[in-house]
Amino acid sequence: MAGYGYELVVLTRGPAEWPLWLLQWAVQAELLNDAGIRNRIEKYNGLTVEEIRVGENEFVNVLFANARPPLPTGTILPNGSMTVIVATVITDDEMNWSKSNGRDALLDRLYAAGVGQLSSRERKSAV
Repeated sequence: MAGYGYELVVLTRGPAEWPLWLLQWAVQAELLNDAGIRNRIEKYNGLTVEEIRVGENEFVNVLFANARPPLPTGTILPNGSMTVIVATVITDDEMNWSKSNGRDALLDRLYAAGVGQLSSRERKSAV
């Protein structure tokens, strides 16, 4: 695989600084702790992480999942495949629901509710 084999994106409605904290967390998780985000997503149909710091005193729950169309999902590069992974902010209720029902079922619920893979820290729960 080329690099870690994925590109990580956070989709928001407008400019914001908090996603930079989230991306920094992911880079540190991979480089310092060998988290294997892509492998975990493939094994568990997504990955949820609670309370990622996105500001001095701000935390979010996040669903990491492969991008779904109409988003680009990946490509083949000269050194291997590259997957697009989307980090989506989820509510406490969604986090708890996903533990019993699965991460892929949560993503289905987010799409059915019109949220998709867009991060909004103020939205209501889709479950």
